[in-house]
Amino acid sequence: MTIRLVLFDLDDTLFPSTEAYQNGLRAAWKRLRKDRGLSWSEFDQAYQRARQDVKKRLGTSPAARNRLLYFKRLVEIVYGSPHPGKVLALMSAYNACWSTVDVRSPRRVLRQLARRFVLGVVTNQVGEMQMRKLARLDPDGRYLKVVVTSEEVGVEKPDPRIFREACRLADCRPQEAILVGDSWKDDVQGALKAGMRAVFLHSGSVRRSLPSGVHSLSRLEDLPKWLA
Repeated sequence: MTIRLVLFDLDDTLFPSTEAYQNGLRAAWKRLRKDRGLSWSEFDQAYQRARQDVKKRLGTSPAARNRLLYFKRLVEIVYGSPHPGKVLALMSAYNACWSTVDVRSPRRVLRQLARRFVLGVVTNQVGEMQMRKLARLDPDGRYLKVVVTSEEVGVEKPDPRIFREACRLADCRPQEAILVGDSWKDDVQGALKAGMRAVFLHSGSVRRSLPSGVHSLSRLEDLPKWLA
């Protein structure tokens, strides 16, 4: 069946999020260091504890990914009580990281594919953070016509409902869609459960036999040629 819709995972598929997250944490640490003099190691330990506390409390809720909640808990750990101004200052420092990321290569891929397919994003994250990333990639919505976050749907990948919601918004059957992502569990298996095909974006060799409907690529830049 002809592919009409190409859906992408966002983090570390279209957008180099791991790099940005590290830059953001460093910026937040420098902001806090001015006031408390914490070393990077001390800051990182407090941040990881805060992150674990939030995830333990919220479980699988999409809100468990909210960095603002991590910084709120971090401030409580460091200062012993909430300081809303300090929480927002850390979040502001963290958010400056998105502007430092080079997105020219994925933007070229989107530009090429948008001539032939409807494009969209399916992502496990809170909407505000993902909008910041997408504003770097496609600020005017020229290429990505469908964006679905787990926060707005209420379920996370690999739940098939989040993929089917993207297909519904694109007025496309799952059989006419393909998902491109770097997580075998969340992206590939989730897409297959939803009745879609998938491209597994990986680094290195794939040490498993690929099921029907799954292709593997080591570079996002190879996707337009493969789809052609």
